[in-house]
Amino acid sequence: MAEVAPYPDLIQAAFVSDLCQLLVACNIAWAAVDHPFWQHLFATWLPAVILPSHQVLAGRILEQEAQRVVVDMKARVKGRFATSQSDGWKNIVRTSLVASMINVEYSPYLLNAVDISSQPKNAENLLEIVKAEIKYCVEVLKTKIVAWCMDSSGESVKMRRLLHNLFLWIVVVACWAHQLNLVVSDYIKLKLPFMAVFDCTVEVIKWFNNHSQALRMLKEETKARLGKAYALVMSVITRWTTHYLSCRRLLLLETPMRTLAVSANEVLVLCGEIRLKRSGKQRKLYELCYLPISGMNCTSIVQCHLQPLAIAVNTTQANNARLDTILLTLGHLYHLFSDPAYEAEQTDQDIFILAVVLNPYLRTKCFCQDNAAVTEALLSAMLEWCYKRMLSMNADIYLFQSFTNYLHYLGKFSEDHMALEKHHQLTQNAETDVNLVTIWRQLDMGGLNGRNGLVALAMHILSIVLNSAATERIFSAMGIVHSDIRNRLDAERVCHTVLLK
Repeated sequence: MAEVAPYPDLIQAAFVSDLCQLLVACNIAWAAVDHPFWQHLFATWLPAVILPSHQVLAGRILEQEAQRVVVDMKARVKGRFATSQSDGWKNIVRTSLVASMINVEYSPYLLNAVDISSQPKNAENLLEIVKAEIKYCVEVLKTKIVAWCMDSSGESVKMRRLLHNLFLWIVVVACWAHQLNLVVSDYIKLKLPFMAVFDCTVEVIKWFNNHSQALRMLKEETKARLGKAYALVMSVITRWTTHYLSCRRLLLLETPMRTLAVSANEVLVLCGEIRLKRSGKQRKLYELCYLPISGMNCTSIVQCHLQPLAIAVNTTQANNARLDTILLTLGHLYHLFSDPAYEAEQTDQDIFILAVVLNPYLRTKCFCQDNAAVTEALLSAMLEWCYKRMLSMNADIYLFQSFTNYLHYLGKFSEDHMALEKHHQLTQNAETDVNLVTIWRQLDMGGLNGRNGLVALAMHILSIVLNSAATERIFSAMGIVHSDIRNRLDAERVCHTVLLK
């Protein structure tokens, strides 16, 4: 084959950039570029390109691509409101990392992952990391940090208190997706008669998954009765909503499972018995499927209890789970269950209530008209307190006038002037959610005081997102990149890979 001249530098640089992105997008190991057949393939079909080594590709090239992502991120987040979040994680080689992200008006962006393996895991060290991230967001990314969200572990709670003492205008909040998942965990531990069946359902699922012959027979029976085979869902506390999905799937397979327990009982008995975790007793599958009281009926009760909690977890883990979304979700759960155990402080209540009121589609429609706790005077007092705390300014008469006009749909705060129906139709056509910050930004005339103070405060409050679920998803992505067979990747390279991906 005749010798082919290499591509010019610009084309070669573009090729190397795309090759780096291809490996990241498809989760291909960096060492693949040094494989003999990989080299043969490119030498045969693309002889004009110069293949970089995996050290160059995963080093200088990856860093360049990550910097391009950061430059693009700066343009997207500059001047916007952000809720920051952080959480800890251990990778496959037991390196302790603290990852930080920002949710900029409902779009999450990865900031950094800091290795803290050699440091004490306490609130003071965590605070130093958070302060560095705030400085980076304000000075480099030019974003406006409104809130900081973390889970409710001991060091996180203390760190939030210390952070509030340093930055009074930053709203420190707990992750409500974690809070509701803890409610599910507490529910599973209840010592109630019908909860005994939940142990049975878990063990039945484990038993089928561990006995291939029984599982194959169940799939065949399911396919014959329901038209397709369904997998059993194993509930895991770290995977949100799986307890509900596990019960729902087991109820779907109730008829095939009962039929199989009768028609193939002798074969199933040979597979072995099921040991119940709570009682330690050995039970046959036939007995579990036909318990007179527990059985599938109690599984249905558990599913009915878990369904609203699963919906609530899905709602609160979304990237646009605003303060008003959380409060309305808790209100819905309040009507379904007994009085929630969470007792909010007055400061929390004010911001949550104002978030609902400053939602232009809701305002005061969600509250009873005769509720003495949400009169216009008390709402104005909440507004004054939040305005002074978050914007560090005293309210004036023009702010209160604007708030009164807003509550009564007057002037520029009318539904027509705010184009609420238009925004609703546009987002429906795009199959997305209304961005409330964008609606308020259209009324922004600059400045933080006077009549525009209400607009500024509304954008601050409605940009707060009360979950750190985006960080959990980043950890899942890092776990895919930093796997058992790619365990020599350092934390910075993993962070750059996930950032690019």
